[in-house]
Amino acid sequence: MKKAIDYYHELLVKDEYLSSTQQILQEAAENRHLAFGKRPVCSVLRPYFIDQPTYNFVHNAAQLVSTGINLLGQRLMADDE
Repeated sequence: MKKAIDYYHELLVKDEYLSSTQQILQEAAENRHLAFGKRPVCSVLRPYFIDQPTYNFVHNAAQLVSTGINLLGQRLMADDE
């Protein structure tokens, strides 16, 4: 993972990529109205990289939460009271 992060960082510190990437991100966010008020939802170019086990853990946890919400919604809709 460190090699991927280092490579990504190297790309960002090159002026030719940094300014154009920032501009593309800003324009895409504006075109899609991705802001809280006037503050952009994302203003950084460095994502948070995670390894596969962490991704799997978060994915499974999100599935459990989603399943619970769906079951709760079904039961609330079926409740006559």
